[in-house]
Amino acid sequence: MFPLNPVTLFPHLLVPLHIFEPRYYEMVTAALASDDLIAMAHYRDPRDSQAPGRPSLRPFLGIGRIARSIQLPDERYHLVLRGESRARLVSETSTTAPYRVGELERLSDGPVLLSACGELDLRSQLVELAAAVLSRQLEDGDRILREHIARPGIELGVLVDQVAATVPLSPEDRYELLAELDPVARCEQLIPILIRCRAQLPPDGPDGHLNPSPN
Repeated sequence: MFPLNPVTLFPHLLVPLHIFEPRYYEMVTAALASDDLIAMAHYRDPRDSQAPGRPSLRPFLGIGRIARSIQLPDERYHLVLRGESRARLVSETSTTAPYRVGELERLSDGPVLLSACGELDLRSQLVELAAAVLSRQLEDGDRILREHIARPGIELGVLVDQVAATVPLSPEDRYELLAELDPVARCEQLIPILIRCRAQLPPDGPDGHLNPSPN
């Protein structure tokens, strides 16, 4: 497991990582020699990232598969992780490895318990708000949203995850969205966050950059 609070790994999303700590260099080397899987975890207290021992972890994680890796000569890696699923930390495993290992339970989204009209209305609210935020963050933010994120036929849960990974949310907001398995509840959770983001953005000009990229 790789605890890194600023990074939330959602399913279907690509996250670039620069691995430079020796313990995580060993973790990546071990993953490449086995199943290519790494779980991105979160400390309960973000201040624990430099704390000694094994500070407490939050229960929900993102499991990702190494999609690309470049091994550098000075024991570093450049990686791209592709999110595969949400997971729950069942227990930590005793190990002599310098990195943390755990037993994880993979999690799937629940069903969308809405009428077709209700789901369409929820999608429309989400896309319009995301477009308003991204168009003020990126010069072509609206196009990116509509061509690469809000694609026809995309499942509601996947759409919410891709918006959550792209717009400028706090690590805490992203974690809470990762922890929600009901796609409708997750969308209803994200909408007021986007309203808040829109209200806080400057009125003109692109400012900022894209977060982890959708497929």
